[in-house]
Amino acid sequence: MNLYSLYGSKNNQNKMQQNYLDSVHKQFAYYKLLGEKTFDQLTEQDLFWQYNDASNSIAIIVNHLSGNMESRWTNFLESDGEKTWRNRDAEFEDLIKTSSQLREKWEVGWDCLFAALDTLNPENMDTIIYIRNQGHSVVEAINRQLAHYAYHIGQIVYLGRMIKGADWQSLSIPKGDSKAYNRAKFQQEKKYAFEYLDQVDKMDAFPQETALVGLAHFEEELPQESTPAKEVINQLHQFGSPATNAQVAGRYFGFVNGGTVPAALGAKWLADAWDQNGGLFFTSPINAKLEQICEQWLKELFGLPPETVAGFVSGTSMANLSALCAARYQLLQNLDWDINQDGLSGAPAIRILAHRQVHSSIKKTLVMLGYGYNNIEWLPADDQGRLIESSLPNLDNSCLLLLQAGNVNTGAFDPFESVCKRARAAGAWVHIDGAFGLWAAATQSRKYLTKGMELADSWAVDGHKTLNTPYDCGIVLCRHEQALVNALQATGAYLVYSENRDPILYGPEMSKRARAIELWATLKYLGKSGVDEMVTQFHILAKDIAQKLSAEGFEVVNEVVFNQVLVRLDEEEQTKALLANLQSSGTIWLGGTTWEDKAAIRISICSWKTTLQDIDRAVEVFVAART
Repeated sequence: MNLYSLYGSKNNQNKMQQNYLDSVHKQFAYYKLLGEKTFDQLTEQDLFWQYNDASNSIAIIVNHLSGNMESRWTNFLESDGEKTWRNRDAEFEDLIKTSSQLREKWEVGWDCLFAALDTLNPENMDTIIYIRNQGHSVVEAINRQLAHYAYHIGQIVYLGRMIKGADWQSLSIPKGDSKAYNRAKFQQEKKYAFEYLDQVDKMDAFPQETALVGLAHFEEELPQESTPAKEVINQLHQFGSPATNAQVAGRYFGFVNGGTVPAALGAKWLADAWDQNGGLFFTSPINAKLEQICEQWLKELFGLPPETVAGFVSGTSMANLSALCAARYQLLQNLDWDINQDGLSGAPAIRILAHRQVHSSIKKTLVMLGYGYNNIEWLPADDQGRLIESSLPNLDNSCLLLLQAGNVNTGAFDPFESVCKRARAAGAWVHIDGAFGLWAAATQSRKYLTKGMELADSWAVDGHKTLNTPYDCGIVLCRHEQALVNALQATGAYLVYSENRDPILYGPEMSKRARAIELWATLKYLGKSGVDEMVTQFHILAKDIAQKLSAEGFEVVNEVVFNQVLVRLDEEEQTKALLANLQSSGTIWLGGTTWEDKAAIRISICSWKTTLQDIDRAVEVFVAART
């Protein structure tokens, strides 16, 4: 039989042989280590102790092992493993007299073994090895010695345990400590995580070039064989941790990226261990229950109608998509068209109205749904990015009106109350994109900004921005349950619905993370007063940095009504240079934007870790970066 027919190509056979050689090298090294860890626990006298006259001491066993190794591994490929010069009987005599002689004899044998292993490669693995004139393949000869040495190393360890008694330090998992041992095996990643959190306040807000260069360590072919989990985690920490944005610290002001409150992080770790598929009650009862609880809490915090339902998605982009699917379904129903049965081809036209300052995710969603930019009735906005209400045309029950709570540049809010009343009277659908701004409704001092938003039909909001949950936490809220469920319907003979809440009905995903767990933990941890305090603090800090930058001669472009601050210098090129200097400082990081056709710098305050000291430090960096 052709050997390659069993093992595949010559290349594959070579890889298997090399993997074998690497494996036995590690196993021999492990046996050697067990012996040495035993020696380290014993006195010199212990090394020569014998249970009785017929038994061997550790010293005698070492003498025999070394003699065997020298005989078997000297000229391993060329000569018989039982050398003519070997005196096996003398190996069982008391020839070793001191611990230093024992260690020297030990090393001689192992050095001979490892030197021979180093000469082996796939090219000479077909060699016949003779031991006492009996032919062996290389693998058989190695395995024979592997088993032999394991036997004697076991004797050494057992003797050490007999000698030390209760003082013996286990070399493997101590009796009764299996659970503790397993826990310790899973502590490394937690140790790395805690190290990261302990030092993140001292890290650059955005990684420097030296850290980014380290990402090249991930550029490799997919390994053929398994990689030890410890090595995987080590690589992530060594080269991944330095290449992260320090957004869980207090000086990352870019992209409205929130931090993570401690309770939410702990809940995420636990939830990851659960690894729940959150689609159905039958796939995760805990997630289904917590979605129900979070839905109720959110309606209470935001002051939404009792009939409102919630879907828990990856972020506001998916929340907007879900809400606009529901809006499209209902508006076409208003026009006697069933999109689920008849599709879009030939469907009546829906009027979509939005002002120019709507977020890019809304524009992206409309394109995904098949409504191009030219099909949108674009309305003007004022100098803060708010809808100019007087520009609103007559509405009817074919209209989808898009508003926002929190302009991504200025933080401004549209005039919800009056606009929503007009829309409701006409039978139009109003959707509010409130990715970060909807949380103003949960505060005493800022909720005036959202007055009348409860009159809308749907809302989209993130948990991972203003609320500081871990990422992958968005919520779609809709007062028309059947419209949302019908628009996102999921059918299949294998789907088993329950009498309880099934999350799959309220979002686009069928399999999904049980993301309500971290949201629940965050809301439970903060409570109403905690949410109010944290969100209000973002506004206080935004006002503080705006006032201090203004005092230093920077132009603050916007009315700081929430957590966003827009800053620029007199000249366009000065603003761009300032931004480049700020981003390269390492101390803070923030993004650029264009406002009213001029470059500007956007400061977003939305991390619970940000303090007044961080604001003062940021102002110092601004001043230094201007020069």
